[in-house]
Order: sequence, then C-alpha cells, then structure tokens
Amino acid sequence: MNVFAYGTLRMEEVWRGVTGDSTVPVAGRLHGYRAYRLAGQVYPAITPKPLGETPGVVYRDVRQALLARLDDFEGPDYERRQVVIECEDDHTLLCQTYVYPDPDRLTTEPWDLKSFLEDGGLKRFLSGYSGFDRV
Repeated sequence: MNVFAYGTLRMEEVWRGVTGDSTVPVAGRLHGYRAYRLAGQVYPAITPKPLGETPGVVYRDVRQALLARLDDFEGPDYERRQVVIECEDDHTLLCQTYVYPDPDRLTTEPWDLKSFLEDGGLKRFLSGYSGFDRV
C-alpha cells in the first residue's frame, strides 16, 4: 500500500522513528485538500478544500505491519482515507493518508514544512513524542 505524508512524517527522522523503515519517498501533491495547524499543536491536519492543494511525499509499498504503526502514531483522531496523489513524475498513485475529520479543531493558519522547520517546530515535536524509543 502507498502512503501519502504531508506533515511530520515527511521527515526521515520521524518516518524512521515511527516505522523503523528507511524507504526513500517520492514527492507528491494532493489536490482538493489543505493543511492547517491543529489547535494547540505544532503539527498539521488536512481537511477537504475543493481548490486546495497539499504537498507531501509518497512512501510506496508500505507493509501492513508498518501501516499498523502509522495508525497507532496518528491515533484515533485521524481517519485513514484513500486519495489520489499526483507524483513528481506526473504519474498518479492511489495512496492512504490521514485526514482529521473535525475541522473545528483546525486553526485558520495554513501549515507548511518550511515554516515548521524555521520556527523550531520539529524540535518541539520531537521533544513531545516519546514513541520513537519503541521502534
């Protein structure tokens, strides 16, 4: 199964920390969704937006055992959904991604990786997540 990551899982240290996998992703883009910061958090969630666009990466052929780890990492607040991703090589792939179904918990602040990294979001995120030591 292919997995589209648009937030912290785009970063190698987070992906590897959660899954124990060193798969190299390919760049992709999800149309019809937009990433916003989740209220009270440094990480994002996506919600459907007809004209929206969300950049991210695709991890191809993710094994079921790793998908279970991703489900655990994302927790019960996110829903895994099937989406179509436009990859950097102009091919499209069916992927699974995690969508936050309660738009009321999202801020109006768009989330992007560059700002997250520049503002020290990764360091704050990593210091608040203790699950990496279980992999």
